[in-house]
Amino acid sequence: MNTKKWRLFFFFPAVFIAQISCSGGAQEKPEINISAGDIRMIARSVPDLLLYFSSRSPKDWNYAYEKLMEIKKMKDLRQIMPALISGEMDGLLPVAIQENSSKAAKARERLVFLGKVYKLLSKFDSRNPEDWTDARKSLATLGDEAVQMTVLALISNFKYAQNPMLWERARNELTAIGVPALKPLLAAVASQKVDDVTMEQCITVMILMGEPAQNQLLLIYKEGNAEMHKTLAKALRCGFTSEHTDLLIKLAGHADWIVRGEAINSMGAMRMRAFAPILLKALADSDSYVQRTSAKALMELKEPGAVKPLILLLGTTRDYETRNAAVLALTTITKTNFGTDFDKWMQWFETSPYNNENEK
Repeated sequence: MNTKKWRLFFFFPAVFIAQISCSGGAQEKPEINISAGDIRMIARSVPDLLLYFSSRSPKDWNYAYEKLMEIKKMKDLRQIMPALISGEMDGLLPVAIQENSSKAAKARERLVFLGKVYKLLSKFDSRNPEDWTDARKSLATLGDEAVQMTVLALISNFKYAQNPMLWERARNELTAIGVPALKPLLAAVASQKVDDVTMEQCITVMILMGEPAQNQLLLIYKEGNAEMHKTLAKALRCGFTSEHTDLLIKLAGHADWIVRGEAINSMGAMRMRAFAPILLKALADSDSYVQRTSAKALMELKEPGAVKPLILLLGTTRDYETRNAAVLALTTITKTNFGTDFDKWMQWFETSPYNNENEK
């Protein structure tokens, strides 16, 4: 059986397909053919089996226990469903089938809670955005722990969904959750095992949250590494507001050229003339990537004050791509084209309206 096909689909309960039903009573026993190895059917049944522990009948408890134990023995399933069939449940299941025990009653109560949460988390596989919102709101009624499980499930979508549309939905729901999501988001960014997509999406969520997440963004800047800073600079293109201005300016002066380049890139993407002085300064940066990025940003702004610095850049750089970027910016701003001929550009500039000396 090719389990790799379903590995991303079932790794976390956030991406299960299931019909949502969280009533307190026992559910109709799902048909599970363990011998057939139908992983999808088995995965869909686990939350239902957990809800069996809401029944008053020991027969239902034992039925669920036996089925879950069978599932636990499946090696392939253990690899793709660790969140459901290991950890806490290992200790709860043997206790939950005992009768006339307060400890067993608490274990059953806990399993039912997990069943309800996992059942609702399965809605995050729906193609309907309203299902996602309904699930988030319903999970919030189950308490703070359910909210934290919701946050972790949504964060897991960034890594396993492999779909920008689902990333956007997860961002929207995390933004709606707000402050309770900040700690897990920051933890995900700081994790040594974090992938690039998850880091960028988590930082983007914090940017979209606005003022409540300002301290977390500053913490990333103060204590994060260059990779985090680069991702932060890139993510600021989405949801940027005036309160992020100082942070972006600091990133534009970063010691690492790749961070400076991403910050300059973000400034260019926003097309805000207020950033022109920083972009002009970046034309004289020691790194050619930053110079090229700045030239492109100034071209987007059609900044007249960039004409002379761009010509000077053309005369000093030996980098082919940077020279081309300078020419493209000059041509776009001035509607004139002398190619890479520095002398002709300088001669033209002396009598051009872009030379402020001509106005004196």
